[in-house]
Amino acid sequence: MSCMFSNDALVSVSNIETMIREADEFIETIADQFLLSAYPLVSEAVKRGVHIKTIDPVVYRPSLQVKGEVSEEDKKTLSQAAEDGRLISRKIEQFDVFLWISEKEFAILSFPTFNGKFDYLGFTSKNDRALKWCKDLFSYYWESAEPKHELTFARPYEAE
Repeated sequence: MSCMFSNDALVSVSNIETMIREADEFIETIADQFLLSAYPLVSEAVKRGVHIKTIDPVVYRPSLQVKGEVSEEDKKTLSQAAEDGRLISRKIEQFDVFLWISEKEFAILSFPTFNGKFDYLGFTSKNDRALKWCKDLFSYYWESAEPKHELTFARPYEAE
């Protein structure tokens, strides 16, 4: 399989943003946190007709600052997409990948470091075999995940 390794987290973020902009059919993601810069891009993707599936940790509490940065227009667009099935979220207790894929490529496939955290360094590819492998990996986690009934940015902040 032909993959490239990115050892720069900012390049990984840029790859994700580009993938979202170029998606035509779907975006699937497994992420321990959602990129702030992705909200308006995902909102635009939904408006283009792109279907979104996300897998989040069971416990994910974005800060008030992050929630405050999501525009009301994006909240409305994403909430509507969730209501009509264009945005489906699930939650899972534990996962060992950070993954963003579309029908064309995977922007990042990252694995946790030795301390169990993600450093957002990882692989990217447009290779058909590599993309199929990542789609199968996403499906594996999707089948294990439970439905999530609220959008994370809309949920009240809970102190730990």
